[in-house]
Amino acid sequence: DQRQGQFLSLNYGHLVEAYTALGAVKQARNWAAKALWRAREGDGYGLAVTHRALAELTVQGQWPRGAQHYLAAAQRSAKLRDSPREMSLIEDCARRLGVPLQAT
Repeated sequence: DQRQGQFLSLNYGHLVEAYTALGAVKQARNWAAKALWRAREGDGYGLAVTHRALAELTVQGQWPRGAQHYLAAAQRSAKLRDSPREMSLIEDCARRLGVPLQAT
């Protein structure tokens, strides 16, 4: 079945989010790499949550790009999925981090 494992990136994204909240940077980066790989393979469901967590890592000084870069990527993913819920979570994350969002 081609759909087997289709939502693994979403699970990986939630692991990135959880490890970020725990301050476990190495584990967060590891799961982020897996989520991004899954997206390249066609499973992009976890991109928005992964990018939100990466934005939080930037604020902690643990990721090379700026939070605005990752939030913009999260916005693109949420827009592609037409997910108002995810857009709301991104807006909340941006407010919490004090990062302005790019207009979409």
